[in-house]
Amino acid sequence: MTPLHIQVVTNAAQRPTAVLIAYEDWMAIQNKLSIETDYEVPAPRSINRYNGTLKLNQDPMHFQENMRGEW
Repeated sequence: MTPLHIQVVTNAAQRPTAVLIAYEDWMAIQNKLSIETDYEVPAPRSINRYNGTLKLNQDPMHFQENMRGEW
């Protein structure tokens, strides 16, 4: 990657608060990001197929209350 021309902005206490970059550098970054993230998002799958596969010995809310009580 080519070097970026940046300017660090500081507050009154000389702490960094922002970074300014040249518009051309920003556009190059945007182009690169759009190329790298150009993929198809898979369709969401239903979780109903897992319904009933976990056998519990006690009520989940009671279990959670007990676990939090141990803290």
